[in-house]
Amino acid sequence: MVLPSLYLSHGSPMLALDDTPTTRFWQSLPQLAGPALRGIVCISAHWHSEVTTVTGGHPDKPVLHDFYGFPPALYQQHWQMSDARALAQQVTEHLNAAGVQARHEPQRPIDHGAWVPMRFAWPAGELPLVQVSLNQHADGGFHWQLGEALAPLREQGLLIVGSGSIAHNLRLLQPQVTDERPGAEAEVFVRHVQDAVNRFERQRLCDWPSLPLAARYIPTPEHYYPLLVATGAARGDKPRWLHESWSMRELDLFAVCFGGQA
Repeated sequence: MVLPSLYLSHGSPMLALDDTPTTRFWQSLPQLAGPALRGIVCISAHWHSEVTTVTGGHPDKPVLHDFYGFPPALYQQHWQMSDARALAQQVTEHLNAAGVQARHEPQRPIDHGAWVPMRFAWPAGELPLVQVSLNQHADGGFHWQLGEALAPLREQGLLIVGSGSIAHNLRLLQPQVTDERPGAEAEVFVRHVQDAVNRFERQRLCDWPSLPLAARYIPTPEHYYPLLVATGAARGDKPRWLHESWSMRELDLFAVCFGGQA
């Protein structure tokens, strides 16, 4: 069985403490992946490096609390995952063989863009999770190609997960808003991106500054690039938008799946 390629918006770290439609969707991911799943490869907006780097987490400090100014309860959240160091080395070797210069970093913990949603899906940490960094010097085309390089791992029982946000401009957020209705321009922007994903319009997606409202909703591309990785890993599998909600009017909490079980 070929595992899916998945993109999800991970939202605020506070979701680690919440019961919401988004966190309940994350709990459904094991059913989406199916019984052939043997590990996860996650590309998070919160790790970028000069060279594509792979980690299976630090054995003594598995997760990072890489956020600031939140309630103390959030910093008490932890997740102990299965040992993923061997799988991280395997993914590193695979990327190098596929033409993507990559190195293995066995000491780096997993950041919140990966561990917060994955902890809802696999709370016991029963599967190894490997994280692959974004390349801080590369463009959208490189990150699509990174997805293409990772795609064969779907045939080896690995779930490819891009974790970011389609619309991500923290200056626009309205924390006082508690309902899930989107801002009008935010919804227009996300629908443009959805349309391009549905059509697999590679050039349109990779040339992200030319997207309508991109200057407003992609001030920097690190939250957008995981979508390109997941779409590049799709190998043309039809996208299915499995979850849609909004936070603080301007932050989307969407998820799209390529392939896998219907």
